[in-house]
Amino acid sequence: MTGNKFFVCLLMIFAVFSAPSFAQSPTPQTGSRPTPTPIPVLEQQSAPADDLEASTSSTHTTAHIQPPLRLPEPMVYDLVRPLNAQKGELEINSLFLSPLSRSGQTTEWAPEIEYAFLDRYAVELEFPFEGQHLGAYKLALQGTFKNESAQFVHGWQWIGLYNRHGRSKIFDGLYLAGYQLNPSLSVFSMTGARFTRAQRQTRALGLFNPSVFYNAGMRLTLGLETNLVLGNRKERQQLFMPQTHVTLTRRYSFQFGAGATRHGTAPLKPVIGFRLVVTLNGGSAH
Repeated sequence: MTGNKFFVCLLMIFAVFSAPSFAQSPTPQTGSRPTPTPIPVLEQQSAPADDLEASTSSTHTTAHIQPPLRLPEPMVYDLVRPLNAQKGELEINSLFLSPLSRSGQTTEWAPEIEYAFLDRYAVELEFPFEGQHLGAYKLALQGTFKNESAQFVHGWQWIGLYNRHGRSKIFDGLYLAGYQLNPSLSVFSMTGARFTRAQRQTRALGLFNPSVFYNAGMRLTLGLETNLVLGNRKERQQLFMPQTHVTLTRRYSFQFGAGATRHGTAPLKPVIGFRLVVTLNGGSAH
């Protein structure tokens, strides 16, 4: 009996120590599935809304504040104001042309005043002199067409001139176009027609003035201006004028050129010219 009790006690001790191992590995119930271990998901980080708005606003502002394209203008047959002029721009200047040949021709000079009365629109009043005598009155209007291009600009120009000596009237109508090939090189053209009214007769001539400019520095521009009046052989005129533009200060600039000119069937004659520019308001000397 004692041996049986001892054997029962051993069984009970074995059962107690064996129970935890069975509890850790329970047998799954019929029809049940083990629960899968959840996999952590990495959330994609996005920029804060404020940062996106600031970036968009910054990009929009940068595009908006880009200044309008302003190209160099010819020295002899100049513009009223550079295309894309801003309202309030005011300038006075004077052109001087003098032949180098001994043909008895006098020096021509023409003081003028230019004013932009609206954005992209300007007016000019000029007084051409021959020596010390006022030879004509000249009025010009100019406009710039709306354009979003950063390299191309175009517009129009109308000129009316009254010759005091021959009492003739001259009207020029021009289409203006400029293109910036790269930061240093640009081209500009003036294409149109001239109508001359004298002695109750009207004559029409063609005008074509192509020019090319090279920006050689912050204050220096080199250019070649060509002025062509197209008509019969006696009425044709040509001017070829290499030139240099120097910006002295924001208000003052100086232009100088030396070239050749021809009227009708006469041979080419050397000519020099220069223009003094004073900017009174807005823009800059050019």
